Amino acid sequence: MISNWAQMTSKLTFLASPFGAAFRFMGWVIVIVWEPICTVLRIIGRAIHAIWMPILAVLWAIGWVIYVLWKFTYYDLSTSVIPSTILSLVSLHAKSRSQSIDFWDLVTAVGVFAVAYFWSYIASFNISNQIDSIKEDAVNKPDRPLPSGLITVRGAWAMYIVAMLAFDILGWVAGCLICSITWQIVILFHNHMRLAGRWGVKSWSMTTGTIAMLSAAWIIGGAPLTVAPFLWLCTIAFLLFPTCPIQDLRDQKGDKLEGRKTLPLLIGDRNARIVLSVVFMLNPFVTLFVSLKGPWEITVTPGILISFNTIIFLISWAIAIRLVLFRNKAADHRSYMLYTYWFVFCLAFGIFLL
Repeated sequence: MISNWAQMTSKLTFLASPFGAAFRFMGWVIVIVWEPICTVLRIIGRAIHAIWMPILAVLWAIGWVIYVLWKFTYYDLSTSVIPSTILSLVSLHAKSRSQSIDFWDLVTAVGVFAVAYFWSYIASFNISNQIDSIKEDAVNKPDRPLPSGLITVRGAWAMYIVAMLAFDILGWVAGCLICSITWQIVILFHNHMRLAGRWGVKSWSMTTGTIAMLSAAWIIGGAPLTVAPFLWLCTIAFLLFPTCPIQDLRDQKGDKLEGRKTLPLLIGDRNARIVLSVVFMLNPFVTLFVSLKGPWEITVTPGILISFNTIIFLISWAIAIRLVLFRNKAADHRSYMLYTYWFVFCLAFGIFLL
């Protein structure tokens, strides 16, 4: 008890001393100054939270849409966005021979129009195609957005409508609206009317759509679509007609489930591989003839022609051999990817012809 009383006395003595007065003053300063500061900080924090959270929500929504679009399209970027962007660069190069261009021409042709336009090109096709083939994708490609549950069918329809509108708007701005409408007609026949179940109609659809895509790519690059570039584009597109059934080799199980009549299901896997192999072995002779006899606007040196056609021969014959020797889904996918490289290389060669 005495000890407690002594402690209290000591504290009272301290408070009564000059040090105690300073201590009391500091306490008043904290109460008078610090409390308002804390209040202001709390208000600022709430304001930042109120402003920042909607921004984060918008950014998250944009990121989610881009991710879903990627999941819808990444299988086919090598046959759409990449080759078309390369062709726009070829067109830009052709344009540079008649007029000077600056950096912004490159950004406009490739960055804004080519990538945005051709991503909406393949997105509009793939979304509608995958809406109509959920059962097949659950077997062949279960990681796609719809069978994996990443997006609902209703959400996919909304994204499809937006992609179609964006495709038309970009086509109108770029001056290739007729190409956009042509592709949308192909989508109508191929996907919504389910005519792609027959291999001849599917090949026709892909050929027509490719002509529209490549024509748009050339227009976006800025060079006029004259006879020479159109001949080269049509040559590549028409070579797709007998060869595009290569993509059906890896999807036979799902196609059979959907009741489709693709080339491998119509004539048998073995016969389809033989037919496609023969076609791929003949393809290089077509590109060789056109590259030698075409009405090209620039002179192509023999060295470039020999190098180009040698590479085309090697790729085409490699595909032909692979189709016969390697007969499983993984190998067929690699053969298909090699086929897309052939497509890209043919377009890139246009820089020496056009």
